[in-house]
Amino acid sequence: MPLPTARFTAGPFSQRCIVPPVKLRTGLPRELEAWLKELEQGSEAAIYVSAMVGEMMQRVLEDALADLARTRGAAYLDMFVERELARYADLFRERSDDTPETSSMLRAWFAVEGSAALRAVVERASAEARRD
Repeated sequence: MPLPTARFTAGPFSQRCIVPPVKLRTGLPRELEAWLKELEQGSEAAIYVSAMVGEMMQRVLEDALADLARTRGAAYLDMFVERELARYADLFRERSDDTPETSSMLRAWFAVEGSAALRAVVERASAEARRD
């Protein structure tokens, strides 16, 4: 099945994404659902879909954080960022075929990119809350 022709702009959450196996009915036609179940990890199609899901989750997070900033204040978002950054280490998953050096490099990259992405989302949410 060919990829959609529409393009999207990759964001901070679309760099290293994993497409989970489809376990629930999606409401899609059965042949498309079967194709989704067979997406090869790391394939162009899997990366494309995963990146779009990441962008969707980024938008949801921005909206939720803007609502929090409106109701609890901007100081709450600062506490939120610090708490979430402390939890980032639990999110990293090592790949079985990586050397310890590669895993260490990827863990550091994940921490830097994840921190920058979270801070950018929080900043945009704070700006949105200030506009209201």
